[in-house]
Amino acid sequence: MNRLAAILPAGNVLVNDAVFELDDLKGVGGIVVSFTVPVSVMTRIELDTLDLDAYLPTASQGPVASASPVASVTPILALLGPSIGLKLKVARINYHGDAIMGVDVDVSREAGTLRMNDIRVANLAGARLAVRGVVANYWTPQPQADFAFNVEAPDVDRILKLAGAAPAGIGALAASGGVAGGWAKLTVRDCAVNAMGWNVKANGSLVLSGAAEGTIKSASYKGNILVNGQPIEASIDANLAGGKPVIAADLKADVLDFDKLGASGGASRAPARGQPAAESHIGLVRRERHRRFCSAQAMAI
Repeated sequence: MNRLAAILPAGNVLVNDAVFELDDLKGVGGIVVSFTVPVSVMTRIELDTLDLDAYLPTASQGPVASASPVASVTPILALLGPSIGLKLKVARINYHGDAIMGVDVDVSREAGTLRMNDIRVANLAGARLAVRGVVANYWTPQPQADFAFNVEAPDVDRILKLAGAAPAGIGALAASGGVAGGWAKLTVRDCAVNAMGWNVKANGSLVLSGAAEGTIKSASYKGNILVNGQPIEASIDANLAGGKPVIAADLKADVLDFDKLGASGGASRAPARGQPAAESHIGLVRRERHRRFCSAQAMAI
């Protein structure tokens, strides 16, 4: 390090612009310790290049050891420990033969609450990502989150390749909105997705039965959706407990223009080889005052 800790007049400790080196990893950082109640520790780290592939376990090393029993014990420090903050900037991350550019992370922890003040990625396989929010009781089995996100990806297949997944042929995708709640129930706020010629925005509640236990048995959504500019009141239930998912949907709209849906390029595609086909039935009922109701039921076969 090229800078030593300095004692500030208020009794705080400051380490600024410290240069460090670990193997091939070089960076600069600093730390500020404030002797308040509780104690506050803020750390700043800036890295030029991080070769993440060099730190990942290889296939010959076998699976990662399971967590110790201590990990299941509620940490007292989560509630009574010091306030901790981290500001991390990485110019480039090498991962699976690709480069992740412009990673900027600003997070903090205080009294059992994790705050994502600002998390940004300028280039994640061509995509841009931004997340902000808070997670209360993050150390418990029932955390409560409230966050907003924004994603712009010119090619989703590049992201899937980076994650080791098969290509989906989606193309460009843009998504944004806010989500709040826990594992079992989430409130969806202005969640918009624009992909494959479809533009969908949703406001409502999403219930995921079994999510807290790690296996989603059923999912239901109730709220309003805007599909290619057309408002629809939706109630959708999906039973995922059996071998074949069963989906039932009740959709209501004053006017539903199918020409707009087709013109947006959202026509259904043939299922990929090995994928289950879907069979649907859509009924449209005309009632007085020219009100139209649309109900649909679908079962994957």
